[in-house]
Parts: sequence; C-alpha cells; structure tokens
Amino acid sequence: TIDLDNPCYLYAGNDAEFNGLVAEMSRGEVGAVFFLNSNPAYDFMNVKAFTDALAKVPAKISFSDRADETASLCDAIAINHNYLESWGDANAYEGYYSIVQPTINPVFNSRQAEESLLVWADAPVKDYYQFVRSNWETKMLPALGLKWNDVLEKGVVAVTPKTAAAYSFTQSVVEVAGKIVSASKALAKGGDQIELQVYENIPMRDGKNANNAFLQELPDPVSKVTWDNYVALAPKHAEKLKIKEFDVVTVKGSNGYSVDLPVLIQPGQSQGTASIALGYGRTKVGKAGNDVGKNAFPFVTFVNGTMQYATNVTITPTGGYYELAQTQTHHSFEGRAVIKEATFKEYLKDASAGNHKGEHKDYDLWDQYEKPGNNWVMAIDLNACTGCGSCIVACNVENNIPV
Repeated sequence: TIDLDNPCYLYAGNDAEFNGLVAEMSRGEVGAVFFLNSNPAYDFMNVKAFTDALAKVPAKISFSDRADETASLCDAIAINHNYLESWGDANAYEGYYSIVQPTINPVFNSRQAEESLLVWADAPVKDYYQFVRSNWETKMLPALGLKWNDVLEKGVVAVTPKTAAAYSFTQSVVEVAGKIVSASKALAKGGDQIELQVYENIPMRDGKNANNAFLQELPDPVSKVTWDNYVALAPKHAEKLKIKEFDVVTVKGSNGYSVDLPVLIQPGQSQGTASIALGYGRTKVGKAGNDVGKNAFPFVTFVNGTMQYATNVTITPTGGYYELAQTQTHHSFEGRAVIKEATFKEYLKDASAGNHKGEHKDYDLWDQYEKPGNNWVMAIDLNACTGCGSCIVACNVENNIPV
C-alpha cells in the first residue's frame, strides 16, 4: 500500500533543481555555494560541466572531512563534526520526529556545519544545541505536552498520522503499460547495444566511505567479490558475445564515456543486460580507496527531470585479463550436496542420514595456538539475515584482522 499522505522523506532530493543549479552557476548567477555531505565533482553524471560551472562561483565552501574531489576545488574546507559528535533532529517519516544526540566529544578541531552557518549569519543564537532545543521548546513540545528531557529520553516522538485521502488513477493502465513496453524496447534496440544498469552495492553504496578498508574487504553478498567493481553478464549472454570470465572489456555509453572493467559471469543476470556497481573509481578519498575500480556515475543520464540509472552501452573485448578477488565462487560447494536428502527409513537408522560426511578441508591463515579462558562466538539468525555483511565487518574490527 502506498500512503501518499504519510510519506518517507529519506532520499528526498530533486534532480531537476540540482541540474538547474549547475546551469545557474555556469551563467555566473550564483555568489556562494556550500557542500554538506555531497561530492558532485565525483558522483554527478557530467563532472566537467559541474567543475566548469563551479569555477565561476566566487565563494565555494565545503564541510567535508577531507579534501575530496569537490572539497579540493573549494576556497575553504570547514570540517564538520562526525555524526557521533553532533546535535540535530530529523523527520524521516511523516508524523515521526527524532532527536540526534552526540555520544562522544569532538575528536578533532572541527565544528558542526549548522553551527558554522549560524555564526557566519550572525544569528541571535549561535550554539546549535541551543538552537535545536529552542526550536523544539517553542514549536513542538507545547503541542505534545512534553518537556525537553522527555524527548531526550524517548529519542523519537510520534504525532497522530494524517488520515489517508482517497486517490484514483486517472490514466489508462493499458496506455501506461504500453509506454513502459515502448520505453523498454527503445532501450534495447540496436544489434550491438546492451542495457546497462548501474546500482549501489552493499559495501560501497555511493562511494562516500570508499576509504574504509573494511568495507572494501567486505564481499558483495551475491558475487562475493572484494576490492573491485566489474561488469556482470549472464552466462548465455557472455557466451554469445564470446567473452569469458575475467576478460577485460570496454563499456562505452551513448554519451561517449567508457571504462575498462573485468567481466564477472553472474547467474541470474537478465539476458541482454549488464550491470556495474557505483561507488568505485574515487581519486581523492584516501590511501585505501583511491583508484579502486572505475567510476560508473557518468553512465547516469538525465531524462524527464530525473536521473536515470539504465542506459544503452556497447561492450567490446580488449584482449586483457584481470582476475577478481572472490571469497567464494558460485558453484563452490566443496563436495557437499546442493540439497540434503534421505529416506525416512534411513533416518530411523541414523538421525544424521543425508548430511555431508566426507572430509572437509579447513583453511586457516594462522598457526594453531592455545586459547585459554572463555571463547566467544557470534551467533547469526540466518532466517533474519539480509546479507548486509555487518557481522563480517564487526568480526574483522573486533579481532583486528588486517586488510
């Protein structure tokens, strides 16, 4: 059910407005621009158009924690607090309001971005904690019958949700379905063209944390690849293109942008399509993340006021070969059956009937050593597992595993 009256406000960006901003900057109509939790010199679809436009802005300020691709083009970097050091509030969903509270003191000589803006604007209240508290005490708490300490204790408050109104779909379902089919055919037309889908994977997402070596080391939940992005192709499609796994190919978009990446044969990939993960190809993020993989953001297109993450490309073998690091390949069952099975008669004789009984080789990078005292383990409920990989990262961090 889609509730149009109680929406989610996460990722509530406006692609058309940002493209409009770039156009205004290119015309010299913007006097100052501030970048908070954003890096368009890396993840905008047309980096050259953005950087050329940015050069025409007199004042450019970044709140980044490092001289990243965008911050390095700015006049000043006013380092923002880490979120664990910050005060704030949020309205992620209609009717739900939450307080952001710091858990640690600032580690470095930084200042929260919102407080910097209050100081630069010479606002009556320059302390951001006092600003947030005053806003709640004057505009929110009286109507809720709560005090400030009540909100700090609860963390989140809920108001009565809006009553969902009645909506009707005014267009013809058949007509809309026809448009979708036509758009799909238009995307797929062309004998040598392939539909490319760029996406955020679990470890890297948009590349903001690409300098975190633990995330680079985290295997993709599906492909189990680490430290690289790649071109995923279906087995039959790769065979048709006469491409083998780990062959390096050139992927070229309709806008002329191209990258060379290795191919991963991915069972389950739709025929006639390819996919590349975003978040790689950073150049100014840090020692661990620089020059890992290739940047796929320039394949994004702007159509009908929104960013489109599917486009037509051509794929051409280069003759190169690059083996990807995988923690497990698709069919590596190591002698175990895909499905455990046994008859009831066999089970009555032996309750372990059907289980794998052959020798299983253990792989260990370390020599055996005594483990006195308590031995701690991590229990994972596989029925609730979504493949996020947080348990892997937590285990690596807790045990100081080198990457």
